[in-house]
Amino acid sequence: MRAGRLRTKVDIQQKISVPDGLGGNVSAWETVASVWGRRVIKSGYQKTVAEQIESRLDAEWEIRYMSGISPDMRLEAEGKIYDIKAVYDPSQKKALLRLLTTEYQAEGS
Repeated sequence: MRAGRLRTKVDIQQKISVPDGLGGNVSAWETVASVWGRRVIKSGYQKTVAEQIESRLDAEWEIRYMSGISPDMRLEAEGKIYDIKAVYDPSQKKALLRLLTTEYQAEGS
């Protein structure tokens, strides 16, 4: 993989539980790694739900290989949030990871 293809800064985040100050916990997202990546748009669609337009964009992100990334994590890139749906190493050589993601967009966002 040529380094020049990975031009977008990507934060990989995992959900954590933090105290809410009232004896309970709330969920928050914590950045576990900041890496360079490349997005490839796969598909997108739009539908109307409860008189609001909802859009979904499916994208594949390429990053350099790193262990520990799973579908319960998410990406943040260019101010947008992408849920990770699948993670795979296409060559099985631990050089590159492909992350299949979904970005949900509400009307007006």
